[in-house]
Amino acid sequence: MMSTATALRLVADALQPDAGGVAAAVRRSRVADWTSPLIFANENLVATAAYAGLVAAGRSHEVPDDVREYLAFLHQHNTDRNEVVRGQALELLRAFAEAGVDVILLKGVHSLLAGLYADPGARMVRDIDVLIRPEKIEPALAVLERLGYSIMVKYDADQHAYAEFGREGVPCAVDLHLEIVDVPHVFSARDVWPRSLPLSVDGVPFRIPSPTDALLHHLIHAQIHYRGGHYWAAIELRQLMEFATLVRRHGSAIDWRHVEEVFNRQGLGTAVQSYALVAERLLALPWPLAGRPTLAASLHATRSIAQLRFPLLKTALVPWSNLRAAFAHHRLSALYPRVDSEFGRMLRHTLQFLRKTDPRAFVTRLIRER
Repeated sequence: MMSTATALRLVADALQPDAGGVAAAVRRSRVADWTSPLIFANENLVATAAYAGLVAAGRSHEVPDDVREYLAFLHQHNTDRNEVVRGQALELLRAFAEAGVDVILLKGVHSLLAGLYADPGARMVRDIDVLIRPEKIEPALAVLERLGYSIMVKYDADQHAYAEFGREGVPCAVDLHLEIVDVPHVFSARDVWPRSLPLSVDGVPFRIPSPTDALLHHLIHAQIHYRGGHYWAAIELRQLMEFATLVRRHGSAIDWRHVEEVFNRQGLGTAVQSYALVAERLLALPWPLAGRPTLAASLHATRSIAQLRFPLLKTALVPWSNLRAAFAHHRLSALYPRVDSEFGRMLRHTLQFLRKTDPRAFVTRLIRER
């Protein structure tokens, strides 16, 4: 059976410009059984993007007929679904506009309506993420109710989103954001709003983040959000593809100095460099930053790729990853703003944790996978 490392290489090839070129074509010609690459691509939600990449490069003939037909089927299905998602999003945005609720589109639906991808079937969209101003929550809720949406998941008051809404007969849930991420002290919606850009599709107005803010949102969501992908050296190929696409699409419009400053303030300069380095190694993304990566960033990128190639490595490093995430600089700074030293914040957090957690719960949290 093909190794995960080989499956990763074959899938990543298809996501590169020219589908990886001649060297990748040679690798594809040597594959007898495509089961593992197809499973890997589906698990990472990039099968449709891989097909789009092969077609755009004129290299879809380099895979067997049955593989090509299967990928074409998935791609067509996703293209049709995205067209329905597009209509669902425009219906919602039109109703928000009529109610005087300004909206910034985020993540997948932003990519879809802003035309980030040349092929509308390349990107798989899970839900519709919209950011509104907190003072507009009541009219926004009224719009959702009028359109037939109801709450599926209500988030805690300290979360960055208000709730997830669903409606029978539509492909996507609607995630209503009041903040852009769960770490507003790192990246706040109040800074994103004045920099956002107006856009109109089929006469429906809405806003999208500036190129720099779109990239920042992506990086923070991929590397810091929730339990912190950076601390786990966790890379999701779909997210990495989006990062590479954002960089290639917006180029010099991205203020990389600002991006690095945001991360450096939180002691996370390595996160930006290592993530970009993984994109360079796997997706042939030209290095976008001013300086070359540090040794720490290079080592971290090597670990990240190794975990993609050898999943058991990630499992073996779970305790260490959990400890790093628990003592993340940006989290401790937010929890204990009046404690001056890093060591003091770590000590305070340890004492708080031990007071609230029994030994069994501590072990459970230490070995829990992300």
